[in-house]
Amino acid sequence: MVEEFTSLVKRLAADAWRTRHRRCLVLAGPHSWCVELAATLTERLRDQPIWVGDPSSAPSGFQVVANRLARGLLGRQSLCVVVDCWDGADPNIIGAVSGIVEGGGLLVLLRRPWGEDAMGSQQRLRLTVLPFEPEEVSLHFTHRFWRHIAASPGTAVLDSERALVIDSEEPQEAEPAERFVHDVAKTPDQLDALAAIMKVAQGRRRRPIVLTSDRGRGKSSVLGLAAGELLRDRGGRILLIAPSRAAVSPVFEHAQRVWHHGTWSSDRLGSEDRHLRLCVPSELVGELPDAELVLVDEAAALPVALLRRVLDRYPRVVFATTVHGYEGTGRGFSIRFRQYLDKRTPNWRSLTMKEPIRWAPGCPVETAVFSALALDGKPAHIGVDDAERNEPIQYIPVARERLAIDDSILGQVFGILVAAHYRTSPADLQRMMDAPNLQVFAALRGETVLGAALVATEGGLPSKLSRDIFLGRRRPLGHLLPETLEAYTGLAGASELTAWRVVRVAVHPDAQEQGTGSALIERINGFAEEAGVDYVGAAFGATARLLSFWREADYGLSRLGVKRGSSSGLYSAVMLKGLSSRGDEFVTLARGRFVRGIAGNLSGPWQSLEIEVVEALLEHYSEGEGEAAGLSRLDLMDVAGFASGARPFEVVFDGVLRFCRSLLGQSGPLLSLPQDERVGLVRLMLQGWSWQAVAEETSVDGRSGVLRLVSSAVRRLLMDGDDEMARELLETFESSPN
Repeated sequence: MVEEFTSLVKRLAADAWRTRHRRCLVLAGPHSWCVELAATLTERLRDQPIWVGDPSSAPSGFQVVANRLARGLLGRQSLCVVVDCWDGADPNIIGAVSGIVEGGGLLVLLRRPWGEDAMGSQQRLRLTVLPFEPEEVSLHFTHRFWRHIAASPGTAVLDSERALVIDSEEPQEAEPAERFVHDVAKTPDQLDALAAIMKVAQGRRRRPIVLTSDRGRGKSSVLGLAAGELLRDRGGRILLIAPSRAAVSPVFEHAQRVWHHGTWSSDRLGSEDRHLRLCVPSELVGELPDAELVLVDEAAALPVALLRRVLDRYPRVVFATTVHGYEGTGRGFSIRFRQYLDKRTPNWRSLTMKEPIRWAPGCPVETAVFSALALDGKPAHIGVDDAERNEPIQYIPVARERLAIDDSILGQVFGILVAAHYRTSPADLQRMMDAPNLQVFAALRGETVLGAALVATEGGLPSKLSRDIFLGRRRPLGHLLPETLEAYTGLAGASELTAWRVVRVAVHPDAQEQGTGSALIERINGFAEEAGVDYVGAAFGATARLLSFWREADYGLSRLGVKRGSSSGLYSAVMLKGLSSRGDEFVTLARGRFVRGIAGNLSGPWQSLEIEVVEALLEHYSEGEGEAAGLSRLDLMDVAGFASGARPFEVVFDGVLRFCRSLLGQSGPLLSLPQDERVGLVRLMLQGWSWQAVAEETSVDGRSGVLRLVSSAVRRLLMDGDDEMARELLETFESSPN
């Protein structure tokens, strides 16, 4: 049998080499048989194959990479990669390492005997949160994954138990591609992208490009090549912005290939005044660093708020993003960001890299992996006839069993959720299909998905564990809302209540602004109440738009994080809605504690909070929720004296500060101020910014200009307010002779 298998693999490898495609080989059988056969079939390869899996079970002759280090292979190339999936296929590992197999190579997957799908204990534990048990994890993703892999025309399956070979039809032969068209660029697409980046760097200002591609097209490499050429020939400062440090090494490596004299550290290539420098989102709070050119890698994995700041700040920007694949999606990026580009830089240009670098176009392994991981999922097309149909929209839970067998519904649901979120990985698909604490809800018109939501069940924990969470001894995974109430808000026993958390909610791009998302949330609230859930909630990176959406859904803001997220650069917001009497009690207590801390936090950990988020924060107040005014006649006299110009700011600072804070519970007056006065007052008095920082933001002339803005704002608040004493005092000061 081994000779027969060896003959097949030789033919498979020869076909792959001739077409410059990849082939996938699935070995199904006992683990020892799979390992031995993998070693036998790959022992004559001219390059050392890579083994991804448990190092203790790897045969000799392989470069061994443990599962937890597999992502570090991104950017590498190999003719053969063996992935040990015997205890279950890890979607993140498959998504990451499949792209490093070059044209003519083999992706070898080991699995249990065909028809005996299973999942190891470690993988089950990763998908389990208390109080659910590992045995409750389903295998819907696993069944679907292997079904799609086996159906690919580039896959051969060797099954030990049935002693047969399932050899799929042979793919059509591809035309050989020209490997090198430039001294460093490898395809015409790369050459075009390189020229476009150079034009951004050297041509007219305010003409950014958006560079999109699937994985394996050399997108990150061409960013590095361009940076290297510019540093070599012109010098200057180039800023590289990326979601994390983990995946940008190809940019630095290719820059160094061109600019041989550059010294590369962990986040900088070059010197202080001639360099390529990396910054992640958490490092881009406040003033942005100087740069002549900005390269944004994996822009789809960054929040739009940050992308807007970058576009406004820098005249020369290149946005690059992956359309499919492990890193993220370009669909949501283009949907959310295109309008802003049109408005701010109407001469922007879009460029797509289509030709693969490592294999010929039409590779069946790429198609199979995309299909198996639903990376080809996307929202359905909605035509005019579809939009005008009178067919009612159904807001329903979607069973896992349906997701497992209905590729159309699964692709639409996952595509909509991916497009709306700036960070998605293949593991999210497996969690959605198999994790027992998650359920999917959808807005359906017929078979068209108009909206989708992923909801997690949280809480319902034993009292002892609840107390450990309160005391900071335990932080069980998958219980974000209870942990927020218990550990951060100090509400003992909150983890014993049950909650539903809306992990993600999204609406089809062509069905937005029609109430679909709000209706879906309202129906989820109803399902939760019917199920006896105590409260519902959501946690997300705080933006004015999202705060407004959840406020309109009658969710109250109950917490704002004190540190920005490392990947999003945003503060995390938690919004809650009570359903039962106990849930309502806890939510009310949480909100009360949150509101009492706002005034102090604005001048502390939230000092850098974006002005539009501060304004959205003010809109969340109900009358009387802010600090009690507690202002005496003497206090009001100080405030009126400042507003009239009769008393120096420093002398009456305390009274003016307490006056401004007293308005937090009646947000209408603050939000009704003219924008420049509102920004000046909020930044100086509520957030404690320096005179210089406020002057720069409001575009006024130094300290004197800021004082004029703030005193004008205070005067307007006194005159338009309901306090007759305050108005009388102001009139007294203003009517007095100088």
